Order: sequence, then C-alpha cells, then structure tokens
Amino acid sequence: MRYVSDLVVDDGGMPVETPIMYDLGARPIREHAEKFGERQYRFESGDRRMMLRFAACFGQFSIMRDMHISVNDLPLRIYEMSTYSFRREQRGEVSGLKRQRAFTMPDMHTATRDADQAREELLRQAKLALQTGVDLGLNYEAAFRMTKAFYEDNERWVKTVVSELDKPVLVELLPERHHYWSAKIDFAAIDGLGRPIENPTVQIDVESAERFDIEYTDGAKTHHPPILHYSPSGELSA
Repeated sequence: MRYVSDLVVDDGGMPVETPIMYDLGARPIREHAEKFGERQYRFESGDRRMMLRFAACFGQFSIMRDMHISVNDLPLRIYEMSTYSFRREQRGEVSGLKRQRAFTMPDMHTATRDADQAREELLRQAKLALQTGVDLGLNYEAAFRMTKAFYEDNERWVKTVVSELDKPVLVELLPERHHYWSAKIDFAAIDGLGRPIENPTVQIDVESAERFDIEYTDGAKTHHPPILHYSPSGELSA
C-alpha cells in the first residue's frame, strides 16, 4: 500500500480521507449510486436510507464541490487509500483475493480544464498504471473502451494512445454511453488458468462534475471540469 500511495503522491495526488457511509437521500449520491445499484450494501438508519461506499467517488466529489478551484489549480488530483470499500458481490462471484466484498483500493479523482486536458491525463495515468505492473512483476493486458461518438471525434488520438502504450490493446466501441464515462482504459493480469484479473483503471467521467456541482473559475466564468477516475493498481487487499 505504501508503494502505491508514494507513487500517486509523488505524481501530485493530494491525500484526503472520506467517510465510508453516505445518505441516499442526497440527490447526487443517489444518482451516482444508481449506476451500480446491484453492488451496494444499503441499510436504514432511523428514517434515512444509507449505503456503504464502493469507491471514494462520493467523498472526493464532495470535497471538490466545496473547494474554490481556479483554472490555475488544474489538473487537481485528490487521492485516498480507501480502506474500506464494499461491494455486494453476488453468490459465487467472491474468489480468494481476486474479488471480495470488503477491500482496500487506492482511488484518485482528477479535475481537468477541458476535454484536451482530460485526454492528456488519461494517457499519462495509463502509463503510470503500466509502471505499477513493471514494478510489481505483472504483465498487464490493456482494453480501451469508449463510445462510438468518442472514437469518431478522437480517432487520431486513440491511435496515438495505443502507440504510446507500446503493447497490444483491445479497442471496444460502444454504440452509446450508458455510464458516467465516455472512455476508459482497463488493465488486467492473466492468471494461470487464462482468466483476467482486473487491476488498474482510468476513466474520463463526463457527468459527475455537473451532478455534484463541481466548478472551477477562469476569472470570467465558471465551468464543470471533466473528471478522471483512477486506480493505479486496482484492489490491494481485504
């Protein structure tokens, strides 16, 4: 855990700590949680409907919302070693140390100025994720997923990313966007039985800044920043 934290902090991540429990009565929390409704531990506390976090998004977005962010602060990277996170995996899905219901995960979110800076950060963070594979002795296979519209608007850049990663990359085009991200790169190690073990991920989120009312100012106007979700190593431990 220290290795990953040092890696991200040295890269500009600002360490924070956020709660593990959130109120689903808050509209932004509820809407973001509904993207992953089948994976949550939900419960009642008095007359409030609550949930345990499955990632550090909720707390880190709330921190960003309450900050006064200038364009000069961007890219703004907020990082947490999220101990603990919880996902209500289905029966039969839990498998040793690969997939658990309670786990620790390094989680960083980066507010960026615009789509150009978001793309720059995605490539930079993807390269850093590959470095964790080198340092930990893992051979990551890469999958680059995006909407068809994103690919059509950024075809030359997508080819540049694949070239920069310097390894075979599976490119998947989705007919339309169903989640908060428009593009993401997932890395997976392959176990002895040929099964993928998902590890790092980096995603361009085009919804959450508006949903959580996260803004930055350029001195004249305010803007909603594209936000990247990033885990440089994926789940670390129970």
